[in-house]
Amino acid sequence: MINERELFIEDEWKEDSDWYGEGFADEMFDTFKGLIDKWHKIDSYVDQFPYRTFPDDLADRLKNGYILDEQLKVGQPMTAYEAKYPLHLGEYEAEGGSYFSFPDGQNVFHDDYNGNVYGIELRGSYYKDSTSRLKQLLGEPVSDSADYPMSDEEKEAIAGSNYDTGDILDYEIGGYHVKVEYEGEEIIGIYLHGGG
Repeated sequence: MINERELFIEDEWKEDSDWYGEGFADEMFDTFKGLIDKWHKIDSYVDQFPYRTFPDDLADRLKNGYILDEQLKVGQPMTAYEAKYPLHLGEYEAEGGSYFSFPDGQNVFHDDYNGNVYGIELRGSYYKDSTSRLKQLLGEPVSDSADYPMSDEEKEAIAGSNYDTGDILDYEIGGYHVKVEYEGEEIIGIYLHGGG
């Protein structure tokens, strides 16, 4: 069993330091105790990765507006899903709005006003499968950015930014738009949005 106090607090803020006064480690441990407790609760339903393979019915799932769980569909409220996973990993801001990150590896983009899901992302680190396997399941994409290579100047302009993500396969499936980011045979992420 990990001793969180020793790992997170005493290592960082030694009591004998001239910089930190007596009792500082205790104060910091109390400050972070709630976060540590939340980690333990989340650990009870976090899946280890990479562990996931693409289901054979992935195209049907995407056509119906979800990736992993029917309780989480684009265009519908996320209340049932939140009941299943009451502790999300955090809420973050991204271009186009905010999203919740859940322990099953999905990031859920939602409308702040009505609570409806407008996009679902699953990061590729959760997948053991390859780009070839994905194409086998979904067919040929509408477009593949690898067919239109960027110039060296364009690559330099986006290096290190949110746009430096590898190549993108675009699919239109059942009224939904599916964007797959990849590098070679490695899936970086799948993003489902639109429709509903």
